[in-house]
Amino acid sequence: MEENCDPAEVAEPTAEMGITVSLFPNPTRNTIQVRFSTLESAPVQVRVLDVAGRTVNAKDLGFLDSGAHNLDFALSTSVSSLGSGIYWLEAQIGARTTREKFVVLR
Repeated sequence: MEENCDPAEVAEPTAEMGITVSLFPNPTRNTIQVRFSTLESAPVQVRVLDVAGRTVNAKDLGFLDSGAHNLDFALSTSVSSLGSGIYWLEAQIGARTTREKFVVLR
C-alpha cells in the first residue's frame, strides 16, 4: 500500500472545514494519541506518511458520529523499522483531509 502524496497539497485544519486534529505527545517514541473532532458523521481513515509522502501505516476507523474522538496509534509496529524522523499523520474524514506533522525519537 505505497502511495506518494505531497504534504503541501493538503489544507491546514480549520473550524470552517469542520475538522480539527491534534497529536500528543509530539515528539513521541512509541505511541501517539490522535484527537480529532468533526461537525458531521463520516467515514474516517488515518494514515502515517514518511517525508517522501509514502504510506507507512493506515487504519480505517469506519463510519464515526460527529463529535470528539481519541485514537491511540501504536508507532512501535508502524514506524519502528523507519527509525527517528519526521512523519505526517493524515486524517481523512468524509471528503475532507488534513495532515499534522510529528516527530519520532528512537
